[in-house]
Amino acid sequence: MNIEIFKITWQEFFWHVKNERNVGLRGDLNIHGRIKVLEAARNRFYSHPHFEDINVEARKELAGFVAGKGEIRWTQFGSTQSAGRFKQAINQNNHYISLALDQIPLEGSLNRKQYQGFIDTLQKAFESGGVNIATATRLLAMKRPDYFVCLNGKNKNELCKAFGIPKNIHFDNYWDLIVAQIIGSVYWRAEKPTDPVELAVWNGRVAFLDSLFYPKVYHT
Repeated sequence: MNIEIFKITWQEFFWHVKNERNVGLRGDLNIHGRIKVLEAARNRFYSHPHFEDINVEARKELAGFVAGKGEIRWTQFGSTQSAGRFKQAINQNNHYISLALDQIPLEGSLNRKQYQGFIDTLQKAFESGGVNIATATRLLAMKRPDYFVCLNGKNKNELCKAFGIPKNIHFDNYWDLIVAQIIGSVYWRAEKPTDPVELAVWNGRVAFLDSLFYPKVYHT
């Protein structure tokens, strides 16, 4: 897919999100199911002052390694099922994960210093390894989907190609190569829409980027 991502308009972006359909490992993706994930995540963060205050099952869902049993399929914005040490830290409610997410406010503009504070604190929970750009950005995308996209092995190749950047994205360059470019793009700077569905996507307009770059799989 040849997409001039920095020139794409809001209406063009919304069209891609609205028409996404991927029946496969992530479930039956559609705009309404994906909106429910982000709205439920936002409600959890608003209802609990800190990530560590959220119950263990809800933390697993937010972290992306449990799909959930209800109508919301939590793995629709990236699965972390294979991240063993990350899962263990979430299960054990590691305090540094919660402190890291405290660096990212729920509202208002974000900057690189806040992102770096998140990364520096998160790494304290994984002094022996176990966290990477996929797991870190999964948490970020759940808390602030208007600034972060979950970057993983499924969407990285096409996303990096569209951005014109190398594939070796890591903690130190994620903000500069991806976030800083996104927040300067035409679609991201579009005025807040009034239509309820469009508004819900607009509120998660960076997390929804993987609608454009995740490989389409159609099977049941």
